[in-house]
Amino acid sequence: MGSRRDLLSVMGVLISFAVSGCGAGARKQAAEATAGKYFQALSQKDWDMAVSMYAPDFFQKMPKEKWRESLASLAEKLGEYQGHRLQGWSSQSHVGTGGSRQVTVLTYQVQYAKGEATEVLTFFGTGDGEELKIVGHQINSPLLLAPSK
Repeated sequence: MGSRRDLLSVMGVLISFAVSGCGAGARKQAAEATAGKYFQALSQKDWDMAVSMYAPDFFQKMPKEKWRESLASLAEKLGEYQGHRLQGWSSQSHVGTGGSRQVTVLTYQVQYAKGEATEVLTFFGTGDGEELKIVGHQINSPLLLAPSK
């Protein structure tokens, strides 16, 4: 009997992975849609629109106006936005005592007038009919270490 129970347990886990995998594509598409709007706002130097792509949770550690100023500063240091290319992505579902949370991470290679940056955008949400917002943003570029002129 133990082997049958083990088999049913394994089947349950496989079904769980299959079901959660189906939503990953929707989450990726929703995250890419938000990222596209974000990069479009950068290309137009529309800092207010860019900031609107972030979730309220993002601004718990840095006020919205301060982040808006940071985006404008980054544009000065990196130069004008030229384009972006998706380098990789991941999507995971986390279940805990506080409920479940879907996390999608997109990694982009972004071309700016003065050079490239790798930008990692993190999103929470299912992507099922909802617009995902950015909850985490990492920007890595050698240009950020160069002294300001």
